[in-house]
Amino acid sequence: MATSASVFGLKNRQRAVFESVMSTSNSDKKVREWKVLVCDAAAQDSLSCLFQPTQLRRHGVTLHTQIDNPRGPVPDVPALYVIAPTPENIAWLLKDLAPRNQLYNTATVCFTSFVTRPLLMALAAQMTIPAPVTLVKDLYADFVSYEQNLFSLNIPNSYLAMKSAKSESAVKSFVDVVVSRLLSVLLTLGAIPIIRAQRGGAAEAVASALDKKLRDNLKLFQRSSFASRALSFRRPLLLMLDRDFDFNSMLHHTWTYQALVHDCLGLKLNNVFVNVSDSKPRNTTKRKQYTMNKELDTFWAENAASPFPQVADAIEKALAKYREEVEEINRNAGGRNQSAKASVFETSGLAATIASLPELSRRKETIDVHTNIATALLENINQRSLDSFFELESQIMTNTHRPATALSAEDYKIPLDRLRLFLIYYSVFGRQLPEKTVAEFRGILHNAGVDSSIIEYVGRMKGYRHDLMTAPVPRRTGTINTAKLKGIMTSVVSRGYRSFANVAQNAKNLVVEEKKTFAVSRTLEIFMSEQARSRHGTSANDILEGYLLFDPKAMRLTSKQKMERMVFSDAIVFTVGGGNYVEYENCVEIVESRSSAVSPKNVLYGTTELLTSEEFLAQMASAENGSR
Repeated sequence: MATSASVFGLKNRQRAVFESVMSTSNSDKKVREWKVLVCDAAAQDSLSCLFQPTQLRRHGVTLHTQIDNPRGPVPDVPALYVIAPTPENIAWLLKDLAPRNQLYNTATVCFTSFVTRPLLMALAAQMTIPAPVTLVKDLYADFVSYEQNLFSLNIPNSYLAMKSAKSESAVKSFVDVVVSRLLSVLLTLGAIPIIRAQRGGAAEAVASALDKKLRDNLKLFQRSSFASRALSFRRPLLLMLDRDFDFNSMLHHTWTYQALVHDCLGLKLNNVFVNVSDSKPRNTTKRKQYTMNKELDTFWAENAASPFPQVADAIEKALAKYREEVEEINRNAGGRNQSAKASVFETSGLAATIASLPELSRRKETIDVHTNIATALLENINQRSLDSFFELESQIMTNTHRPATALSAEDYKIPLDRLRLFLIYYSVFGRQLPEKTVAEFRGILHNAGVDSSIIEYVGRMKGYRHDLMTAPVPRRTGTINTAKLKGIMTSVVSRGYRSFANVAQNAKNLVVEEKKTFAVSRTLEIFMSEQARSRHGTSANDILEGYLLFDPKAMRLTSKQKMERMVFSDAIVFTVGGGNYVEYENCVEIVESRSSAVSPKNVLYGTTELLTSEEFLAQMASAENGSR
């Protein structure tokens, strides 16, 4: 993922935006000016993915709090407000700075998105004179950068909002929020894209509104602060898709490390909570929080997209290397005689050893973190038979029929896992399945306590998606030795991470590398590769000619046919209604496979919100129940 990260670098660019306002108030001073940082919940989410507490302190932030939390006065200290321009936040701001209970000496107010003139006038009209506000600024930073090439607009229940918006005003309200936050992303990148959008539904509505928004605000991109962020002379593609375009990537039981952590352990805003066994007192567990930051954790950066058995192998190798280095240090220390001890601190060898101890300690802490996370994942795999689901779904998506009895296996203890498996089966083979077979599936799911109304919903949505969704997927180059894997997993779970050596020893026998692509990445590939267009034939032509085309920089499209056939080197993929790490990793993998030193290609993946399969199913169920 290095190429995409280095070109887009969205996380670095957004961090620089916030750093610029943290240093504004004391840019001309040699001494650091301490300040209070006041945020709303959305800004807090954005900042939490960009800064560690120690990093905030380096920028002079001594206290970090939310605007709706109870707070006492901090006299003689300036405040930096990072908030959305809403009436509620303005009311809190005025209350904080009112003379009778002024909490801070002065305030810099930074709005995360564009503040309307009426709201700004209302703020000015109610502010006391002289006003404690020294600066008001629009940041255009109303989104969350999880990684350098992964972002979310952080719009909760976005799929449900998209499907339940019936009135024109409700649709407009949803689209306006999406467009406003996408504008923030594009301004942070300093890029005006060429937009290609799926016809119909929210993707078309968002693309059309974004085109107008960009045309109305082209001058913003000419400001020095935004112009300096420009990607390059190449304009990126912005590929806009509805979530209904493909359900399979949202339902698939994954096998890669980062996607497993998200789906099984609820990775949220780059943080995950894990129950860890504690030897003192015995037979107890502690709930620990870990921050999964690829900038600070090299193991996570190197292995996040790897199949899980390979991660077990990497943990074992890292642990073995650590032990070897510790033993080497012990041998060197123990081999010194008494006469040598007098000059021990003068030896360069021992000095180097001492200098290496903090790094060794950090590496051991990293190993422990990933051992605990991997152990928690192993428990999930064992309890839920996730390896079997992964294998079955992989066979389904390569057009291999599976009998209905596969759903009734006693090992499948979690009803939602069965539902996910069936929905993938129904999505791929629905048109070919006789009603009797569908009824049999419904009976199995009903007996397992699953609400089968979602089946009807998926059946209605199938006709909306493009034929490329069900295009043949390249055959797998390998398979999983399921029985062997299950035995090893059971051993590891029962004996803890000391059995990781067993997994590592057998990992290469368990999984042979597999290439599987989902509909979003296959569509993206068509816009970025001539070879993909040749492979998909008429389906590719239908997409190139059928997807809507918007160029916000052009007064009118004078060469539409030529622009429709453009091959892009840089692309932003955006799904309206939710996305996940499975789809993100798939897009990055497919683009990197087409990239070369001569013709580098890069992708930035974004969505209205990152969702686990369980969260997505809940929104689907609510959408179906609300439509009745």
